[in-house]
Amino acid sequence: MFEGVGSTIIQAIKNPLVAIISLTMMYASRLQSIYDEYGAYFGMSVNLKGDLLAVGAPGKDKTHVYRSGSLGWAEEAILTHPSSSTGKKYGSKVVIDGDILVVGCPHDSATGASAGAAFIYTSSSVDNAWTFVQGLTPHATEGSSAIATCRFGSGVAIDGTNIMVGAPWFNDSISNGDYDGRAYLYTSGALGWDRDKTFAPDGNRVGPYMGTNVSISGDYLFIGAYAEDGDENNSGVAYMYEPTAVTTIVDAEPTYAKGAMSTFNIRKQSSDQY
Repeated sequence: MFEGVGSTIIQAIKNPLVAIISLTMMYASRLQSIYDEYGAYFGMSVNLKGDLLAVGAPGKDKTHVYRSGSLGWAEEAILTHPSSSTGKKYGSKVVIDGDILVVGCPHDSATGASAGAAFIYTSSSVDNAWTFVQGLTPHATEGSSAIATCRFGSGVAIDGTNIMVGAPWFNDSISNGDYDGRAYLYTSGALGWDRDKTFAPDGNRVGPYMGTNVSISGDYLFIGAYAEDGDENNSGVAYMYEPTAVTTIVDAEPTYAKGAMSTFNIRKQSSDQY
C-alpha cells in the first residue's frame, strides 16, 4: 500500500513484523539533452538499474549510458546503430540489467521495412566500455508479410538470462487478427541469445498490438496488449505468463482480475508453452 503526502511516500509492509518506511523524494538533477535541434526525443525511453542509467534519443538514433558516482551522474557512452543506419528509431526502448543493455530499434529494415530489431551490448568490468554483441530480429520463417512493419523492438525487457522483445505490429491475418502482435522470449546460452518461446494473443483478435510493452520479473512475464477488447473496445489487456511443469493447459479459459482502484484486465496464462 502506498500513500502520498506532498513529496513523501509512505510504504506499509504487512508481515508478522509490521514496518513503515518513509522516503522523502527530492529533485536531485536534470540530464540535459545535448541536441539543440528539433525532434531528438531524448528521454523517450529511460531505464535505471543500480548505478547505471540508459536514456534513449530515437530521433537521433542514439542511446546514452550514464553512471552514478561521487560527483553525480556522468555520461559513460553514446551508442549508435551497429551499422550506422539512421531514421530507424534506435533507442525507442532501452533496458539495462547489470552489465547488459538492450536497445530497441522498431524501424530497423534488415529483415523488412520497419520489421525492427533489438541490439544487445555488454560492459567491460575493466574500463566500463560498452560493446555490441548481438542483434535480434524477426524470424523469416514467420513469413515476410507477417513480419513486415511488425516493429520488433517496440518493447524490450531483461532479467538475468532472459530477454523479451515485443513486436506489436506483427500481422498474422490467417490464424489470428490483423496486427495482433507477438512477444518473444530469448535465453542466454554458450553461443549467445536464442529464441526460446513465442507468445500470441488469445483467439482471433483484430488489432490488440500485443507486445507494445513487456516486462520480466523472475519466472513471471507480463505482455501488454493495450488495444485488445476486454469489457469495452480497446480497453486493453495485460497477459501474465507463469511457468508450469505440467503438459496440459491449466485455466484454458483465461481468468480476469478487476482492480479496485483502477480498471484493468489480467489474462492469466498457465500452460506448457512457458
